[in-house]
This record gives sequence, C-alpha cells and structure tokens, in this order.
Amino acid sequence: MKNKLIRGVPASPGIVIGKAVRYGSEKLKGSKVQEFKGSMVKGDEVQKFESALDTVRRELELIREDFLSRTDEHHARILDAELLVLEDETLMKNTIDGIKKGASAIESFKASMDQALKGFDRVKDEYIRERVADIRDVAERILHSLKGQSRKLSLRKEKHILVATDLVPSDTAMLDKKIVTGFATDLGGETSHTSIMARALKIPAVVGLKEITKFIETGEEIIIDGNHGVVVIDPDERTRRAYEKRIREFQEYERELLSLASLPCKTIDGHSIELACNIEIPEELDAALDYGASGVGLMRTEFLYLEKLPGEEEQCKTYSSFAKKIYPHSLIIRTLDIGGDKLIGLGLNPTPTSEIRDANPFLGWRGIRFSLGRQDIFIAQLKAILRANKQGNVKLLFPMIGGVREVLEAKSCVEEAKAQLSREGKTYRKNIEIGVMIEVPSAALIAGAIAKEVDFLSIGSNDLTQYTLACDRGNIKVQDYYNPLHPAVLKLIKRTIDAAHSVRKWVGCCGELGNHPLALPILIGLGIDELSVAPLYLLEVKKNIRALSMDEARIIANEVLSLETEEGVKRYVKEMKKKIPVIREIMEKYEE
Repeated sequence: MKNKLIRGVPASPGIVIGKAVRYGSEKLKGSKVQEFKGSMVKGDEVQKFESALDTVRRELELIREDFLSRTDEHHARILDAELLVLEDETLMKNTIDGIKKGASAIESFKASMDQALKGFDRVKDEYIRERVADIRDVAERILHSLKGQSRKLSLRKEKHILVATDLVPSDTAMLDKKIVTGFATDLGGETSHTSIMARALKIPAVVGLKEITKFIETGEEIIIDGNHGVVVIDPDERTRRAYEKRIREFQEYERELLSLASLPCKTIDGHSIELACNIEIPEELDAALDYGASGVGLMRTEFLYLEKLPGEEEQCKTYSSFAKKIYPHSLIIRTLDIGGDKLIGLGLNPTPTSEIRDANPFLGWRGIRFSLGRQDIFIAQLKAILRANKQGNVKLLFPMIGGVREVLEAKSCVEEAKAQLSREGKTYRKNIEIGVMIEVPSAALIAGAIAKEVDFLSIGSNDLTQYTLACDRGNIKVQDYYNPLHPAVLKLIKRTIDAAHSVRKWVGCCGELGNHPLALPILIGLGIDELSVAPLYLLEVKKNIRALSMDEARIIANEVLSLETEEGVKRYVKEMKKKIPVIREIMEKYEE
C-alpha cells in the first residue's frame, strides 16, 4: 500500500529516507529449561553463574567504552545503570541460595529475577516500565550467557533503517549512524534510555508505533520523521520529494534554533519569560544546558525509587550534583510523586493486604497524600533536599496539593526535617523557597489562599486537564476527551495566575501545554511567568516566544477566555493565523 502512514512517539529528531531491515526479537523464548539435576554439582552451577556475570560485565564495559567514544561521559552513564544490576547483592544472593537448594543456575536466576520484578508487569507508568526494561536487558544477557548463547544484535553492513519490536539500551549503544540511519520500533517512549541514546547519537527515531513490524518487509522504502513521530511506508514520488524538501528545511531550521541558545527569552516588545526545563532522568541535564535553559523548572525524583527506597545520603548526593551543575540557575525539585500502580514495585501499598488496590489510582493515595501518610520516607527526602541547597539555588515543589491543609502539613514536615538535621549536626540552609503544583481543580479554585502560604505556584497542565475533564489521558477509550485547550482548563489557569499575582507570587507551567504550539500565545497572554518544557522543545519554544508580541498575546488570551467550546478556541486561533504572521507560522508547523 502506497503512502501508508503510521504515527508513534517522536524519540529523536530528524528525517531520513531509506530501505528498511526488519530485525527479529533477540529476547529469549519461554522454552522449558532442560536440566538433569541428578548429575548437577552445586559448586559447578555457582561457578557457571559467576562466570556468566563476568562475561556480561565485560560485554557491557566494552559497549560502554565504544559508546563513550562517540558521545560523552554523561550519556555513557546510562549503561552504568545496567552494570549496577550485576552488583545487586540481593539478586545475586537469592540466585546462589537457590542453587544451593538444588536449582540450576538458570532456574534460580530466573526465579530471583521474577521475584525482583514481581508486580511491575501491572505498572502502567511509562517511566517506571522503561527503567524496568533496562533491568530485563541485563537479565536476558545473563540468561543467554548461561545457555552458552551470544546476546548480540547482528547488524548488516549496508545503510538501512532498522525496524524492530524494541531496542534495548545496550543494542542502541552499538548502532553506527553511518550504517543505521534511523530506526522505528513497536514499543518505547520518549523518556526511555533507548530514545535518549538515539538523540545522543543523532539517529532519527520513532518509537511506540505498536505494530510497525507487521506492516514493513525488509527492502521496502520507508521514511522516518523523528520530528513529528511519523513513519511513511512505501512513499510515492510526490511524498518522497516533499520529505526531501523537509530534510533540507529541517537542517536549516536546526542551525537557526541552535543560534538561539544564548539569546534571551523575550517577546519582540521586551517581555521576559523564564524558560526552564523538565528533567525526567539525569541524562537530560546536559541537553538542557546546551539548549540554554534558564534552570530546571521540574526535577522529577521518581527515578531514585525504581528498585528500592533510597537513603538520605544517596538522595543528597544526587540532588547536590544537579544543583551544582545547573548553578547559578534554579533547581526546582518535586518531592516524590508516587502512588497507585507505582507503589506495587516498592511494596508500599496503602494497606497490609497486597491484593487491595486503589480502584482508581489517579484518585487515590498518591502524591502529597502518600508523602504525608509515609512521613518517614517524606522527611528523609526533605532532609536530602535541604542539605543539597548548599548554594541557595534549590527550591521545593509539592505535588497534587488539593487545599491549604495539605500545604500547612507539608510545611510542618519541612520544619521537622530541619529540626532533625540540626540535632544531627548536619549543615543546611534554613531558607528554601517552597512551591506547590496546581493540578487539582480544587487547588486552582482557591489558588489565592494557597499562594499566601508558599513562594510560587507551578501549573501541572497534564493532570489539571485530566482531572478537570474527568478523562485519563492514558486511556485510549477517552483520549478524544483530553483537550488542554478546553475553556474550563484555560479558565482555571487564568484564575490561578491572577490569584498568585494578586499576592505577588510568580507562576510557572510545567506540563505539556507549555510546548503546545497553539497554547503558547494564550499562556503568555494570560500572564504566565515561567514555562518549563522537555529539553527537546526548549529552542523551538524560545523561537516562538521571540516572534510574539505581548500585546498580541493578550488580545488572543482575552478573546479565548470569552469562548465556551474547544471548537470555538480552535476556530479563533485559526482566524488569528490570517492576521498575525507568527501565529500563521506556528499553525503551519503544527498542521504539518
């Protein structure tokens, strides 16, 4: 079928046209392991297991060394996470204990790994699932080694676009962009280590295509559009020429964007907007600095809690390294936003009975509710954050605040953390700015009262939209209802901004609305002080801000607030396309 278009997740920018090569999965099949326990010697099986660990360690160290030669130390640390799996004392002890009880090395390791990952199959959170995928990668390498097999992606020598069900980080690290000019996968997300490595290697990629491997045969010509998350199968001549033109335009556009990194983020009439970045994992910080971020507007801390509860010292070390690297800019650290399905892997369910779950995790025991319910965990994190504020550029951010009571209780925990640090003789700064996420409609409606208790507000537009419109944005059945440009959402944002400004507090937006092309003039017109977006979008957002005037933005925002339907909002923005050049440019890029 000519010009078959499949949409996925843009993982790494760029456009490439070429012949596809479909790769089969390298994962082990679930075949029954044949062992002869009668002749099995326990010592031999332990030695076999330890030998497999050594083999995998050497493999990963060589892959890391090669990847480092083509990228940098920061990105090479992604593979350190896989190497650390080999040092997991609990996993290794459980495996050896199983062997001593009579199991084979393969059986015991599989059982130990299954126990370590128990519950994660039910986790819906994309970030957690992607980190678990890294652990499974190492496990499969160990199992291959135990079976005397090689866990290696055998690449062809001629140029091609790789198409696969999935790519694990250690395979991605071995890709040579001179040979693999792009890739497309059924699985994966924007924040996966595979996607981050693709961006580091500058290989255009689209992931999360669901069934791309069913539609592509080796040898077919395809187009990978990593800018928009699109794959075109068997393009006709007209489509091919159009994309060849886009490749030239994108190369020019990239050069233009990079020239903006050191320029101020101001509208054409001089109104400044703080443009910060959201950090999901440590590897993104370098890109944010390269693209001229004015700080970290949202540092998510969930990555520290993937496998176990981190101690105060471990957290302090991580937060301190971030704060030092981003200085003199601000580092806003969001306290643990964990709950619902994320609790399973840590064994932190709200009741002692593991079978009892929140019927709806998004409306359950999560965010600040979890932290206030488990103050031992919360205060340990607060102590680490306070200690990391050595240079005074760290700020605190509390998630999922529903009302003033929670703010006061959270602040009380901060005071308790300070008191504990003082008793322990540990150094910390007494003053730290505190903010809250406005992502629950109740908080937006009383934003003025909340703003009086804190130093700043940060609008989490993703959750604010889904809570306001009663639709889970991850549920495909109701995804059409999820619309951050809905008048109700925009009115709540306006109410939040006005309430905060009335008590002289600044307001940021750290949700995806900040990089939504049509929302940008509306947010600026509503009076937003700061935008925090993923590093990938920093330069494009800055470009659009520098092309807008504050007067135009206010006109657009005021008109939009008078509209009653999302269709009306879209129609109005399209009308403005005819009148305002920058709106026309944004719209045309958005509609591509």
